[in-house]
Amino acid sequence: MDRRTSIKGLAGLTAVGFASFSFFKWRNLNGVSDVSIIPHKKAIIAELAETIIPRTDTPGAKDAGVENFIMDMISFCSDNKTQNNFINGLSDLEKYTFDQYDKSFITCSTVQKTEVLRHFEEKSTYSLGILNKINNKLLGKPFFVKLKELTVEGYCTSQLGATKGLAYDYVPGSYQSCISLTKDQKSWATK
Repeated sequence: MDRRTSIKGLAGLTAVGFASFSFFKWRNLNGVSDVSIIPHKKAIIAELAETIIPRTDTPGAKDAGVENFIMDMISFCSDNKTQNNFINGLSDLEKYTFDQYDKSFITCSTVQKTEVLRHFEEKSTYSLGILNKINNKLLGKPFFVKLKELTVEGYCTSQLGATKGLAYDYVPGSYQSCISLTKDQKSWATK
C-alpha cells in the first residue's frame, strides 16, 4: 500500500467522522425539546438565579420570583435550539456539581455554587468576540449566557427588582438625558 492512498483514506475517514459528528450535534440541538422537564427543575433554577443575584440589603432573585420568569421564557418564548441548550446545560451543571462536590447544586455552599457558575461562565464564552457571535448563530446561546440574561431581565422587570433593587420613580417628570448618580445611589429603573 502506498503512502498517498493511506493519507487520502485517512483524510476521507476524518472528514466523514467530522461530518457525522456535526450532523448529530445539529440534529440534537434542532430536534424537538422536552420542555416538560423544566417545571421539575424549578428548585435548581431558583438557586442558580439566587447565586447570580443574591439577597443582600435588597431582595434577591428568589424573592422576585425570577425562576418562574426563566421557566416561562424557556418553555414558551424560546426556539428549540435555546430550549435544548438550556435543558442540556442544566443536566451538565448537575453532573459537574455531583462529580466535583459529591452533592447536588442546591446543597452546595455559597462558595461552591459560585465556583460552579464561574466554571460554566468560562466554558461558555470565548476570548474573541467574533467566535462568540459565530457560536451563538450556529449553535445558539450557551446555557450560562442565557441563564444570566434571563435572570437579570426577570429581576429588573419584576416589581421587587424595579422598586427595591433599582431606584424607581413612579411618575417620572420631564425627560433628562443624563442624570448623575449620587454616592451610594441605586441605578434608575425608569430613566
